[in-house]
Amino acid sequence: MQFFRLDFQKVFSIAAFFAVCGVIYTLQQAAEPSALPIAPTFLTAALQPSYNKAADMIGTTTRQYLDLLSLKEKMLQTQIENQTLKAQLLVMEEVRSENTRLKEIFKLHEAHPQFEFVVAKVTAKDLFTDHYSLTISKGSEDGIEKLSGVITGDGVVGYVVDVQDHSARLLLVTDRLISIDSTIQRTRGRGIISGQSKSESLLKFIDRPQDMAAGDVVVTSDDQRMFPIGYPVGNIVRVQVSPFGVGHTAIVKPSVDPKKLDEVIVLKAKK
Repeated sequence: MQFFRLDFQKVFSIAAFFAVCGVIYTLQQAAEPSALPIAPTFLTAALQPSYNKAADMIGTTTRQYLDLLSLKEKMLQTQIENQTLKAQLLVMEEVRSENTRLKEIFKLHEAHPQFEFVVAKVTAKDLFTDHYSLTISKGSEDGIEKLSGVITGDGVVGYVVDVQDHSARLLLVTDRLISIDSTIQRTRGRGIISGQSKSESLLKFIDRPQDMAAGDVVVTSDDQRMFPIGYPVGNIVRVQVSPFGVGHTAIVKPSVDPKKLDEVIVLKAKK
């Protein structure tokens, strides 16, 4: 909003106008009759419309300015209230999300009573060129041991390879050094899952290529003790047939995206 910008000539004109009005008013209020009774009356009649117009303009401008100040204050207050409501909404959404995750963990625990569940926060994501690993917030003081399986409600994450007092490091299913006994759910073909790249795993040592096809679900086998039997590992993206007739492989997309992990479940076998 642009306001009136008065230059020197306008200021001088307004000041002169009010001076003349003051003189007229003083003459009209004089106790003795003026020596020139016609001139003040004539000037008053001539200047009165302009005076009224200027007074109305000044009053209107003043009211508009005060209204703008009030509107600006209300807008500022509304912005503050909106920011407060947004912050409260984010907190409520985070609480709702956490409650949902806790319910999923509780259901998993009921479905796999042979394991103790330790929920840990992901504190670092060490996605290097050669190895893909995560650091979590629980360690030996919490009962975490090497080769403990790590999962989420969506599937296998990896397993623990290094343990400190209050932290642990785990390899992801995409790491080339990992090795998990797995089964193709549809055909029951057996193989080993190891890492291929930061977003893919490799299912290898499959005897027959007809045992697998794109879209097949790969799950944990019953030959290992780190994970629940039949737990999702990933889905086959494409099959690679060996030219030698044995040792066929398949590219697998993991069930869990490590970039989106905030917390994981470490599995401890009950003794």
